[in-house]
Amino acid sequence: MINVFDEKWLEEHQRKMAGIQKKSVPAAPVNTSHLKRQKYGNKKVEFDGILFDSTKEAVHYQELKLLERCGKISDLTLQKVFELAPAVYLHGRKKPALRYVADFVYVKKDDPYPGSIVIEDVKSKITRQNRAYRIKIHLMKSVHGLDVEEI
Repeated sequence: MINVFDEKWLEEHQRKMAGIQKKSVPAAPVNTSHLKRQKYGNKKVEFDGILFDSTKEAVHYQELKLLERCGKISDLTLQKVFELAPAVYLHGRKKPALRYVADFVYVKKDDPYPGSIVIEDVKSKITRQNRAYRIKIHLMKSVHGLDVEEI
């Protein structure tokens, strides 16, 4: 159970995070000299021993961990894989299963829908328009009946 102090502290922390999210980096950038250039110019960031694809994703992870500690969410999972179509043979060659990898999956504990599963994907404006991504989001709804929230 969360007391009033925790909720006020959480709201204040979220306001602070929103204000500094674009100004500061929450963790040290990873040495990327051996990695190829990122397609959309994002910088890989390591936080809590986890390598994130972007600073925005690392900051959102921190917010979700805070919500989990306060009891607002539970069962936080990173990089959960959903199968959209099984592997098949096409023209004599085996094609792998079509999969969607969600950035964050968790169970919401507060209203309006306690116990509901939330799937979140951290995307920039450019990557939200990617055709393959849009198709996978469509398949998530049609195959699994699940919506993906874009952050």
